[in-house]
Order: sequence, then C-alpha cells, then structure tokens
Amino acid sequence: MWKFFVKQSNQSTLSDDELLIAYKRDGKKSHVGVLYERYAQHLFGFCLKYLKDEELAKDVVATIFSKLFDDLMRFEIKNLKGWLLRVAYNKCMDRLSEEKKKTFIEDKDWVEEDLTNEEFPMPDSETLKQALRQLKKEHKLCLEMFYLDGKSYQAVSEQSGYTLSEVKSYIQNGKRNLLIYFQTHHGESKV
Repeated sequence: MWKFFVKQSNQSTLSDDELLIAYKRDGKKSHVGVLYERYAQHLFGFCLKYLKDEELAKDVVATIFSKLFDDLMRFEIKNLKGWLLRVAYNKCMDRLSEEKKKTFIEDKDWVEEDLTNEEFPMPDSETLKQALRQLKKEHKLCLEMFYLDGKSYQAVSEQSGYTLSEVKSYIQNGKRNLLIYFQTHHGESKV
C-alpha cells in the first residue's frame, strides 16, 4: 500500500477553516501542507476504490493537491473534506473516461481498414505520389503518417497537432478523395 510521507507540522492543531483563513490571508504553503497531511491518505484510498490502480490514484491525489494552492484562493469552501471528496470523485471519473476512450481507440486501430486491402488496392508508387499531391495538405499528412509511417490515430494527432476526431475525418476524407482521383484519372473501377 502506498504511504504518504510528510513531516508533521506544529500547525496541526488549527481547524480546517482556520487553515483556510490563514492561507488566504498570508499565502503560506505550509497551511496547505497541513491539509495534505490530514487528507492525502484518505483521498488516495477514496481514489483507489474507483480507479483500482495505485499509480492512477497517486496521480489524481497529486493533481488535486497541486491545484489546491490556486483553488483555495479562488473558491469559498465551507466543508473542505466534502469539497475534496467531490473534486476527487470528479477527477476519478475523468480518468476512467480517458482510460475507456484510450482502450476503445487502441482496439479500433486493430480492425481499421488500410490502403492495401482488396477494396482499395495499393497503386504503384508514382501513381500514389501523384494522387497524394492532389489532396489537401491535412489529408495528405494524416494519410502518410497513418498508412505509410504506420502511426496510430493517437500518434498522428499528437504529432500533427490535429484533434483525434480531425485526424479520423482527414484520413476518411483523404481515402475517399484518393478513390475518386483513381477512378477519374486512371479509369480503375475497382479502386
């Protein structure tokens, strides 16, 4: 089990409300450190219950406390423990959603069609280069990265700067435009 190791503070006799007031007044991070001492282990257990992964739970707790310095200055918090649990719950749900999306995308990559299947046979390299030059730059870039470089949708998104949905759209539209190009310029009815 993961343990939080922190130095005990002499301010631990102050209530949560007193620490919040003191932090807003003087901005000393040591006040937040006391709150960390009080709640980090509890939040870790809470997050672990939802995430079922120690590393993810640690990340969520670290994220909560790293943002806490700013959040405590911005928000009027009446019940700190309840507020922290609500933030932790929301962060856990966000993480679970991200993990689910990532798994779906990775699984989808395995069944995705590519340019070499029988529905879309690969033309000779010169014809392909000529056809690619006719595409919009975003279609060309995404197709080349996905098919010719063998990158995943996620990798294309990260390296091109396009969103994941844009990448998927550009690849789909690029394939369709290549098909139209081959049919009109090379009379290939099967392509």
